[in-house]
Amino acid sequence: MKSIKPDSATLSITADRSVFWKDERMSDEQFAQWLHASAPRHPQPKDFMRGDRQAGLPARRPGDGGCAEVRAC
Repeated sequence: MKSIKPDSATLSITADRSVFWKDERMSDEQFAQWLHASAPRHPQPKDFMRGDRQAGLPARRPGDGGCAEVRAC
């Protein structure tokens, strides 16, 4: 059986809180749509997040109102 390699890409958040997916700017609505479309995919994509330390954004999960503070390490 041949294994399927998952897609991968980087999500970036800049200091002015702009969101970029694969180096393309996305609105909050576009990002939410992407999250909903990616969730059921198999294999799950290997996505990487990169945030500017100055952004100071809370992390949110669409749909459940969950929230966690994002902190630079």
